[in-house]
This record gives sequence, structure tokens and C-alpha cells, in this order.
Amino acid sequence: MNGQKEPLLAIRNLHTRFHIFEGVVNAVDGVDLEVFRGETVGLVGESGCGKSVTALSILQLLRCPPAEIQGRILFEGKNLLDLDREGIRKIRGNSISMVFQEPMTSLNPVLTKPGPDHRRTDIRGGETSSGDASRGSVAMG
Repeated sequence: MNGQKEPLLAIRNLHTRFHIFEGVVNAVDGVDLEVFRGETVGLVGESGCGKSVTALSILQLLRCPPAEIQGRILFEGKNLLDLDREGIRKIRGNSISMVFQEPMTSLNPVLTKPGPDHRRTDIRGGETSSGDASRGSVAMG
């Protein structure tokens, strides 16, 4: 603990399982983690240890089923697992984000042309009108 009373993000006993034809795969098994305001945290470990599945579970980016997420993921005191689709969408990208494992393939401006998907992200953030987003996309292209 770093002197702050409450963590910004607290993960308690996180379990993520995948129900597949052959049975159940326990991808994340009892993760506990606290992140306080102002801290930066990186998850490191061997390939296949559950780093990405942990992050995807926090942001609820896994399809359920086959995924099953249990435990508590508290962000600013709210359990993210209790939020509906719209509730988590408001937090995703605005308050909590993830840099995917291969950022150069998805964020490389030489390989990616701005288009409707980029405009959609700007508009959802609530900072940009549709017209401004289109003009900005054209200017970047």
C-alpha cells in the first residue's frame, strides 16, 4: 500500500474459465491485485500465464460463454462485473484501457488508414462531433 486508503482498482479472487468441448480451462485462477491512483502497473510473465486474459476480464472483452468470469473487479468502488454492457462501455477506453500485445500491428499509422472505426472511437469518447472527427480523419490521411 502506498499511503492511500482505497485502491483505484482492486481485483479480488479473479477466476476466468473457458468452457470448451473437451472440458474447462482455468486461464486465471485466483488473481488479487491493487492499483492506486498515480501508479502504473505492467503484467509480466511467461507466455500463456494469463496476463492478457486477466486484462480482457477486467474490461469484459471476453465472450461469455464460453468464458466465465468470477470474483470482484472494483474500480472506484464499483464492481465492474455488476455493470451492464452500456455501463462497462462508458469505462472502457475513458477510464481503463489496454495496450494489446502487438501494438505495432494495430497502431502503426503507415499500415492503418483513418476511417469510420476511428471516427466512432472519437465520438464515443464524447469529445468530438461527427463532423470534426471526419475532418480530423481526412487531415490525418
